[in-house]
Amino acid sequence: MAVEGHHSHLLRYRSGDMATNCNANTNAVSRKRTRDVLCQISNQHMNQEMFDINNILLQHVEKGKREMEELSRRQTNRLTMAILSAFSKKLKTKDEEMKRMIQTNIVLEEKLKQHVVEAQQWRILAQSNEITANILRTDLELVLANRREEKEDRYIDAAESCCSGGGDREEQKEINTRTRVCRYCKENVASVLILPCRHLCLCDSCGVDPLVVICPACGADRSGVFKVNLV
Repeated sequence: MAVEGHHSHLLRYRSGDMATNCNANTNAVSRKRTRDVLCQISNQHMNQEMFDINNILLQHVEKGKREMEELSRRQTNRLTMAILSAFSKKLKTKDEEMKRMIQTNIVLEEKLKQHVVEAQQWRILAQSNEITANILRTDLELVLANRREEKEDRYIDAAESCCSGGGDREEQKEINTRTRVCRYCKENVASVLILPCRHLCLCDSCGVDPLVVICPACGADRSGVFKVNLV
């Protein structure tokens, strides 16, 4: 009886231990499951938070990228406008300089043309003066030769008058005077040479008369006169 009681006591003890162990195991499994669920929930929250953070970061990055692109575009536009404005000013300045140069060239060309015309006129005038000087020199030589001949004739007349008297001398003087009479008024002695025909056929009064426009000896147009001192 005592042995059976002891066995029953052991059985009850072992049954209690087994129940205790079973309860402990159940509690451990339950706690493990709870931890797993909490870890899973925590991981899900962390993943969601990381996803949200990543989305926020991506949004900020995209926003910053757009702002940088807009800022770069504005700076590029301002720089482009500044370059275009500077280039336009330089181009305008160059155009104004070109216009001034063209105007200066036109003025210089006009002055050059005027100088060329003046040079041609001066050359023609110099040639005309040279021709006139040559004509006057020739006429002067002729007049001087005539004067020498007249002096020689006077000397001869004087010599002849000593022998034959003064009648022939007066007659020769009258002939010389008639040959040098003015061809326009037929009264005064001719002492003005007409150019360019070089006829000695006008007196002092007719030489300055504006109505005498042609040579009375040959009919050529008068371009000038030259006073000859007949001494």
